[in-house]
Formats: sequence, C-alpha cells, structure tokens
Amino acid sequence: MIPHPDGLVLEVYPIVSFTRSGGARAGYDEVDDDIKPTLIPLPPLSRTFPTPELFGPPLVIGGWIGSKDAWVSITPIEFVMPMTRTASAQSFTCTNVLPY
Repeated sequence: MIPHPDGLVLEVYPIVSFTRSGGARAGYDEVDDDIKPTLIPLPPLSRTFPTPELFGPPLVIGGWIGSKDAWVSITPIEFVMPMTRTASAQSFTCTNVLPY
C-alpha cells in the first residue's frame, strides 16, 4: 500500500469470472489467445481446467475454494481506495507462485 492524498494506492490481482459472458469457460474461450496465459484458474475450476504451462502446478490458496469458477489475472491493477471506505482482509497462504 502506498499513501495517496485521497487514500491508499492498492495493487491487486483481479479475479475474472466472465459471469456476463456465459460463464467462466465460455468467457475464457472468447478471450484473445495472447491473454489466456495470463489467467490462472482458481479452485474449484483448477481441478478440471489446466493451469497455463508457463505457470506450473495449479495455484493453491490455503484451503480456500471459490463459490464459482474463476481465474486470477497475473496482470495487477492499481487503484486508490479512500480512507473513508471500510475494508477487511483475509489471511491465506498462496503456494506455486512464481516471483517476477
């Protein structure tokens, strides 16, 4: 987190579910081929959908399993979160992550 006059700058890795595009798998199929390697399937999708070859084994996030099929993008985005906004954090352990 980086201080900002309007709050804190957060760098986050978006979770993509393609809910409005017919679901996780249908939406993924519509994505450009050069984007697909930047999307890593999250549990439970990672049990049946291959992790990109360059990434390695499936992502393991403690015992967390999502409520719907989704991917995490390895391309982070930054945004300013106002200090007046409430937030909570959940502790977890993430393995099989490549340093960059």
